[in-house]
Amino acid sequence: MKESFFLLLLVFLIAADCVGQDQPPPTVKDKDALVTMDIPKRSALIAIDSSLQVVLGDSLPNLLSTKNQFKVYALSSFLSEDLSEATLQGFPILKEAKISSDSLRALTNMLGQAQSYMLSNFTKMCYFLPNMGLRLYDDQDTVDILISLECNLVRFYFREADKVEFRTLDSDPSSALLNEVYRTYFPVSVASQSNKEVLETLSMQLIQSPLYITARNGDGWYKIAQRAKQKYGLDIRVRDICKVNNFRYEDAIQNKVFPKIGEQVLVGFVNE
Repeated sequence: MKESFFLLLLVFLIAADCVGQDQPPPTVKDKDALVTMDIPKRSALIAIDSSLQVVLGDSLPNLLSTKNQFKVYALSSFLSEDLSEATLQGFPILKEAKISSDSLRALTNMLGQAQSYMLSNFTKMCYFLPNMGLRLYDDQDTVDILISLECNLVRFYFREADKVEFRTLDSDPSSALLNEVYRTYFPVSVASQSNKEVLETLSMQLIQSPLYITARNGDGWYKIAQRAKQKYGLDIRVRDICKVNNFRYEDAIQNKVFPKIGEQVLVGFVNE
């Protein structure tokens, strides 16, 4: 009797095991669902520390907290006048680089730390002529970070209330790191003719003095150019003013940028 019972139990266990083996495999849809659940969300590339957030405000750090993808570019330092040209915030893109995870980590850590900048009320008197740019993005929007190596300036571009805003910081303490990243991924051998022209222009500007016009009530860019011509006796045009101040001629004539009353508008240079 006992032998019959154990024999029946053995047959039952074998049958149960076979039934489990005959179950159909998961469908493709099921597999995709499992894979999707296993993929962790990528963290933000730049985390702004609390001291720097006081300077930048709330909007920009909040936007950066969601950006987990990036591109790195070498830029020409003067705004493009060709609307069909690939640009980053108006500056022509010369080359895109694929940088290592270590370089990316060092760069993004630097950009998010207050100690990377000279934080003061002093405004550095230097042209913003960027050499390198980062585009940080997600599925919603982008934040562009442009870096001027000649003047050690970092400028964050972001959209707020349907308008592009920017914040500029003095990056003197981080000059060595930024130059190392640029030299590593954009060696001199890839410099374009436009970069050489920028260097020549910078050399020329080092021995020249800036010329300014103070904006008055009712002044537009054409009025500023006219007053500059009268004051300095030079053939100064609106396009020239746009170029030395690094904004688009098209934005000026469409009143997307305009002189503010009392502002010292740079209109050109004169040899010393």
